[in-house]
Amino acid sequence: MRARRQRGLLLPAFALLLMLGAIGLGVSLYHRASSTQIQTRAETAQSLAKAKALLRKYAQSYQYTHTDNPIPGYMLCPDQDGDGSAELSCDGAGGLSVGLFPYRTMGTPPLRDGSGECLWYAVSGAYKNSPTPTGGRMNWDALGQFSVQTPDGRLTFPINRPLDRAVAVVIAAGPALPGQTRPARNGAPCIGPGASSSVVAAYLESDFSTPNSVQVTVLDARASDTSFNDQTAWLTPAEIFDGAFLRRSDFATGVIGTVLNVSVLNLSAPPTTMLPPPDDPVQIGNVEIGAIPLTLVPNPASREAKLLKHWHSQFVYLRCIESASSTCLRTVRGDVCRGMLLFSGQASTAQDRTSGLAGEFFESNTQALTDPEDQMFAGNAAFDPARPYEDLAICL
Repeated sequence: MRARRQRGLLLPAFALLLMLGAIGLGVSLYHRASSTQIQTRAETAQSLAKAKALLRKYAQSYQYTHTDNPIPGYMLCPDQDGDGSAELSCDGAGGLSVGLFPYRTMGTPPLRDGSGECLWYAVSGAYKNSPTPTGGRMNWDALGQFSVQTPDGRLTFPINRPLDRAVAVVIAAGPALPGQTRPARNGAPCIGPGASSSVVAAYLESDFSTPNSVQVTVLDARASDTSFNDQTAWLTPAEIFDGAFLRRSDFATGVIGTVLNVSVLNLSAPPTTMLPPPDDPVQIGNVEIGAIPLTLVPNPASREAKLLKHWHSQFVYLRCIESASSTCLRTVRGDVCRGMLLFSGQASTAQDRTSGLAGEFFESNTQALTDPEDQMFAGNAAFDPARPYEDLAICL
């Protein structure tokens, strides 16, 4: 009787042990899967960060690698045939382009996400180097096209104005999701996507089907998302034209200094000669206000002329027209001038610059521009990369 009672107690205990073992195994497998996912996302993030760093370096060094168009800021086309090299030209002027990250052109082995897929890359139309937009200007006000958000609609970085949009995105496609049928690699490092939107959609959840010049939303999935798995890194204008780059002598002196010097030199005139007229002038009293004439540099093929073409939108040019010797303009520094060159500097966080209004460019001189003979102009006489947002007011 006692043995039978013991056997009756052993059976529930054995069942309890089996249940606890199953629970322990499940917890172990769950933690192992979670650990694998964390490691995969970490490897992906590392590859994305490396690709972003390479793109920023490329844009900031563009003037050294492209002496025919020595304007920093431009970015290369994607790889659209799977050979690892950037296309020499991609899609239409002004429209975005998407393809694989051009690892070979960047001098690196194929960059892959944690699942082994090669990284993808999209660039805004204003920033790609070929074809460039008609009439487009590459400077710190060139607009990107991308906002990045989670699948539930939350922005991953703030966009308070068009200047905040990303100029390029690098995307890790991750493993294929249900409904994504990907072509075989056939021994190639990366699959050749071509220009087909259906091939792009087999890898990326974001819609790049209509390359155009408007804003495009790019998805950046979280670890908990099951219907989306793209991970994204992005590059903004502020990250290209960042403080470290602005302080470099090849930018502060080589770009801004060159544009300022060539403008002052070619706008100057002997005391007995009128200063040259501005382009598209508006007359207020005895003052003409307008743009720097793009024809003022004698050699249009020179580096100076090319730089001025891309940066002249940052200037306002004023001249006194009563007589050649008339000095109707003044600065707060005590200068009395026949003409004035205003340089807007980099946009502050409060400035939009898409409206074209003076207040979106100048902090200190909006009132003086409405009454130039009776108001004094404020600003430094030279660019200070430590304070790139400040107006310059240069007496001519």
